[in-house]
Amino acid sequence: MTYTDITGNWQNEFGSILMVNYVDVSTGIFSGTYSSHTGATGNYYVVGVTDFNPDPNVNSQTISFSISWRSYTGPQQPPQTGDNWVSGFAGQLQITPEGTQQIVSTYLLQKNSNPADNWGATVVATATFVRTNIYPKLGDVSEIISFPFQKGKLTENGATPWFTNLGIGTPAQNLKLMIDTGTDNTWVTSSQCTTQACLAHNSFNQNNSVSFKILDNNPKIKSFGPWGNMTVIEGEDIFLLSQVNENLSKNQINSSEALNFELATNYDGSQFLELDCDGGIAVPSPFWEVGPNTESLMLQLMKDGKIDFAIASFWYNNQSGIGECLFGAVDYTKFDASTLRLYTLLPITIPGLEYLWALKLNAFLVNNAPVEAGITSFVLDTGSSIFKANQQMINCLLVAVTLNGSLPISITDFNQTANYPTITLNLGNNLYIITPQQYFIQLSPSSWTIGIQTLDGMPQGMLLVGSVFLETVYSVFDYENKLIALANVTL
Repeated sequence: MTYTDITGNWQNEFGSILMVNYVDVSTGIFSGTYSSHTGATGNYYVVGVTDFNPDPNVNSQTISFSISWRSYTGPQQPPQTGDNWVSGFAGQLQITPEGTQQIVSTYLLQKNSNPADNWGATVVATATFVRTNIYPKLGDVSEIISFPFQKGKLTENGATPWFTNLGIGTPAQNLKLMIDTGTDNTWVTSSQCTTQACLAHNSFNQNNSVSFKILDNNPKIKSFGPWGNMTVIEGEDIFLLSQVNENLSKNQINSSEALNFELATNYDGSQFLELDCDGGIAVPSPFWEVGPNTESLMLQLMKDGKIDFAIASFWYNNQSGIGECLFGAVDYTKFDASTLRLYTLLPITIPGLEYLWALKLNAFLVNNAPVEAGITSFVLDTGSSIFKANQQMINCLLVAVTLNGSLPISITDFNQTANYPTITLNLGNNLYIITPQQYFIQLSPSSWTIGIQTLDGMPQGMLLVGSVFLETVYSVFDYENKLIALANVTL
């Protein structure tokens, strides 16, 4: 048997899922997570080893892995049954005559015990894992919500150029909204706002909707960092989820959902003025705690049975200029399933930023050389566009991308991008390449600049990126499993 890459998802006969995120092919050592649906229900870390040079004359690739049954997503107090238990699985990966890849294993489960009870604390059993897709295909679920989106102008303000058209209220008032994994608040521009920045956008008039309810009319200040502040009041209304886009050639789900959201009664400044969107729908991470008058649309849809899975997947096609966000499923026709890789979320412990979806970035490389910029967390933000960080980190990255300052940050001829290096992101030893044609942004008909920008107030060690990277991959933001999945786009 030739070496078989075990990266991906494996489900056993009990419904539990082994997710292998990373394999070092030089040693066979791998890591991942395990989601149990039997006696223990939770998510657990996995370490293991597989034969990286199997016998070509035998249909077998040996494999073993261990699990600590202390759930990284479960409550820490009080102690849970199994917190002190461990299991060891040993077996072999085989390919059946029908072509199914399976891991046939025997395992020991060891409970903690006193010496006299050692044998009684040991369980011996078998389990067979079959390679599977962790995420449901479109045909496998009856309930999904689809948001076709378009790409507007990419500007220097760093906001996403993606927007979807959505109706809010009764009768519906049509607004352009971003689907935003980089915020905790769903908001729209209010007709009460009369600043220049607000008047540049469509607005929601609460007095024209018979289904609108005011929740809190006391103005609150929301900080948008270097953009300034936004004044909001809180209300509830109907979000009409009945998108139809003939370009996507897919039946859409007609639905609606009552949702708490914020009405921006004041904001100002050139960066707000340049926004393509009139507001945004928040998709905060699972580490974010819901406030008294705040809701997540995706979670509300899940609670009401309008989607079956709390996942948001994003796809964009550079040739057509259209994309799609799905709540509740992924579209396997849009990416190469063999390249789907799962990355465990890093919890953000900085108060007020828990809503961010962050990963561990192994390395930021320029022309394949790692840049020592002190990156400790890598945030994927669909509400953003370019790379952002504090000034110290950005200066470090720009020095590398401009080849120690020998190339200018801005150019007047797009053909000059050929002189610039590629950026490679190493996530779990999987490499994602961003070309200079992709990371340069156009500011005018004859002006382009590198999409790496200082954002005041960014925490030390945090690097954030949006559409500049996300347009190159299919991305899945998995709330329940605390994961982000990425794959190579095929369409």
